Amino acid sequence: MTDSARAEILAAPLRQNVSSSGEINGALYNADFLTADAFERTPTRLNNANQSANLVAKIDVNTNETTSLTFGATAALGRANEFDRGRSLMNWENNNQTTSLDWRGYVKFSQRFEDEEGSQTTGGLKNVFYSIMADYSQSYFKREDASHGDDFFKYGHVGTFDVFQQNSYDYNDLTGRFVHNGWEDTLVTYAPSPYNPELAAINNQYFSLFESEPYNPFVDGPYESLLTVQNGNALLNGQSPNSTYGLWSYFGTQGNSYNISNNSQFRVSAAGSADIGDHALQMGFEYEQRRDAFFSLGPVGLWTLARLTTNSHIKEIDATDSTVTNVGTEYYVTYDRLLGDNQFEFDANLREALGAGDRELINIDAIDPEFFTLDMFGADDLLNQGSNYVTYSGYDPYGNKVTGRPTIEDFFNETNDAGYNTRPIGAYEPIYIAGYIMDKFTFDDIIFNVGLRVDRFDANQPVLNDPYVVGQSYTVGDIQGADGEGIINTLSGNAFIPENIGEDFAVYVDALEGPGSIVGFRDGDTWYNSLGTEITDPDVLAVNTAYPAPWLKPNDNATGDDPFELTSEAFRDYNPAVNIMPRISFSFNISDEAVFFAHYDILTQRPTSSNRFSPIDYLFLESRNNLISNPDLRPEKTIDYELGFQQVLTKTSSLKISAYYKEMRDMIQVRNFTGAYPRPYKAFGNLDFGTVKGFTVGYDMRRTGNVRLNANYTLQFADGTGSTTQTALALINAGLPNLRSINPFNYDQRHRIVANVDYRYGSGEEYNGPVVKFGGKERQLFANTGLNFIANLGSGTPYTASTIATPITGEISPSTEGSINGSRLPWQFSLDANLDRNFTLTYGGEGDAAKTTNLNLYLWIGNVLNTRNINSVYRFTGVSDDDGYLAAAQYQPLINSQNDPNAFRNYYSMFVDNPFNLGLPRTVRLGLKFDF
Repeated sequence: MTDSARAEILAAPLRQNVSSSGEINGALYNADFLTADAFERTPTRLNNANQSANLVAKIDVNTNETTSLTFGATAALGRANEFDRGRSLMNWENNNQTTSLDWRGYVKFSQRFEDEEGSQTTGGLKNVFYSIMADYSQSYFKREDASHGDDFFKYGHVGTFDVFQQNSYDYNDLTGRFVHNGWEDTLVTYAPSPYNPELAAINNQYFSLFESEPYNPFVDGPYESLLTVQNGNALLNGQSPNSTYGLWSYFGTQGNSYNISNNSQFRVSAAGSADIGDHALQMGFEYEQRRDAFFSLGPVGLWTLARLTTNSHIKEIDATDSTVTNVGTEYYVTYDRLLGDNQFEFDANLREALGAGDRELINIDAIDPEFFTLDMFGADDLLNQGSNYVTYSGYDPYGNKVTGRPTIEDFFNETNDAGYNTRPIGAYEPIYIAGYIMDKFTFDDIIFNVGLRVDRFDANQPVLNDPYVVGQSYTVGDIQGADGEGIINTLSGNAFIPENIGEDFAVYVDALEGPGSIVGFRDGDTWYNSLGTEITDPDVLAVNTAYPAPWLKPNDNATGDDPFELTSEAFRDYNPAVNIMPRISFSFNISDEAVFFAHYDILTQRPTSSNRFSPIDYLFLESRNNLISNPDLRPEKTIDYELGFQQVLTKTSSLKISAYYKEMRDMIQVRNFTGAYPRPYKAFGNLDFGTVKGFTVGYDMRRTGNVRLNANYTLQFADGTGSTTQTALALINAGLPNLRSINPFNYDQRHRIVANVDYRYGSGEEYNGPVVKFGGKERQLFANTGLNFIANLGSGTPYTASTIATPITGEISPSTEGSINGSRLPWQFSLDANLDRNFTLTYGGEGDAAKTTNLNLYLWIGNVLNTRNINSVYRFTGVSDDDGYLAAAQYQPLINSQNDPNAFRNYYSMFVDNPFNLGLPRTVRLGLKFDF
């Protein structure tokens, strides 16, 4: 947005919304009516600067000839303004600010054992070496608004509102009196906030945009109450303007993110090697303990939460405490406010801080934001029945780092002095232990590398006893009892247990409370009816409930009236995952010029996301339908095979051919726990699998004359059931089961060719380039100069086409054309070039006393040909800068209903013309490197 347009918006952000009949319906934003001349292109991203500093330190201590001690440390400090494309058009000044600090310190001890000259040590042991290292690292990150930082109540503050109220009455025909029935707002006045002047400008104009009329209980005036102010398109504290046409962040809108993360890791590792006869052994061990803690807050909404939790216990009238007054010949019965028992902790703390009475009405919006602190809220206030304003782990609900290790029992049971729950949640502290041994030896001219790695991953956190029952329920063994006289005999109806039903199967009944008969069973994900017949739809077991009813255990530790209240008894500790990973590779010479090689590996990867335990997810599971983490995820596994052949072609060149196959198992994917209690929910599971098959041909030519060349071609097929951990989410949201079908992965690239050509001149006697005479001496014109080219050619990666144009604002879902990932992006090509020259400068004396500095001057050009490479396209059109929505006939009525259809089209066109859909254009860097 141009400076002049921004100034006009700041001076007059609103206009009256006048209907075709002349009726005034609140206000509209003038930003909705801007034309194309209010915007300009810029060559850089605005307010996207970053600063960084890096430090590396290392000290080697040679304690003696065979041992050494190393101390080292690294640190990286950064501060940046985050780029957000939604803000880039008119709100770049409010890019979030991030601060990061990563540091690591380590100590390493190494020792080698000298072999006796001319002989071997006892048992043929030689070349013995080992090292032990301990290190500690920490990573800190914070995201905040650059202006407000941790002054949370300044986020979203638009001004001070004074709200005037009066009692409301109904006339009672029987008594002939006016009876008090509540309270009503009559007038709101406003003073602008000094903290957010762009947002305050909206209300400044709003409160002068309409004529102020006397209060009328039958006609809503524009300034009658906070509700009418909000409905008129002004802002309340804790509100932000809607993005312009749902696309671009409105001028002056702050970010609503305050995040802190603090992750640390302690690690001890040891590695050693030795030769025993013809065997070269390597072995190692590592132990790793992490601690990941975070705190996240949406500070803008705190004003809304404060308004919601204040005065909630005094909104009713106390009919037992009345006062009768008369005005002339009319009598009025007035009641005091009823003091209820539903007071929030925020209200109690606020009244104490203000010195306000129990029945005194408090106007949140008239209080200066600097008066409030986050810890005035209770933990349950901030969790807000599952629509939580905070998420945290290893921090308390107020952003203070927790030093101890809260347990799951503490989350459910710990209270403060006032009796309110504090809801502590411990940090994520997984433990990883691994050991390995490898042996390299030769057998009948075949070189073998054989190894074994064993690792143990312990997520070290609670998980549900049963992912289908968020609570406690009986198994078949529980209800039968050890003597066969268990509680199954309390049923009045079906009490039959089929022979194929095991003792550890979950039991489902006809009602949650007072069950009369068994209707089914479940073993893990497999469901059975009461006769023991396997079924695919668990909902058929729902008799008197909306979902299958497990036979719930009454909870002796319940603190409320609900005997099935969720407590820590519903959880157990994570069972550590132990993985055994063999490896074998071998190679043998077919001839003096040809080698055959192959290898087989099993690799595992610990869950990197979607596995953090949060009891908040389960505490409010019934009241929300969020996608939640699964703390019981297991490591993913990859099985890798490769066969290859390498042939010497000439004295300086060789050809290498290999084929590979990778099989991925237990990949993480969204799944639906259908039939779960107290409601079906979406979480993650180890469900996905995939394969990668490929063939590679590589040609390598060592420097011959001035030229060195390396080129390879790869043919690859990468397919699986999910490219990302949320590939199946759209299917699940559509009500489909946990389907698994094979499709190309998002990164599946069928063909790729990479070539590297380096042409370089030496110096002195090795120089063979042009020579010129200068100053009476011959000069080697291109000595120590080289030109390097890297060419990349690749076929397009897949995407899923759509049969209809769909707006990027998301109101309409796409309709898949063909199969998932059945279409392909265009091929991509880039050619990079690097021209460089080395110089050696001598200084500080002559001969052996001279010192040298090596300089390398380089000119690097990326994408020399300025090729337009497409990274992403829109699903309907298959092009990178137009999704087809504006031209689609079926959407013209919707487009023409916008406040200004032409302005909307311009805004929309700018948004879909996304530069990130394209690769980088030609990029030039001129640099100088030196070492001494």
